[in-house]
Amino acid sequence: MRRTDRWVGLGLAALALAVLWSSRSFPSVPGQKLGAGFLPTIVGAGLLLCA
Repeated sequence: MRRTDRWVGLGLAALALAVLWSSRSFPSVPGQKLGAGFLPTIVGAGLLLCA
């Protein structure tokens, strides 16, 4: 594994954690199971799995 691959992986993991952290502050929708932060949470988790 090259050094640049590690840096890119760390950057992607940092971006994923930032997305997951910021999606927690999205408001929930009354009467709905899934709120506005559902899709960003899924995207952040997917990015973290790819890192």
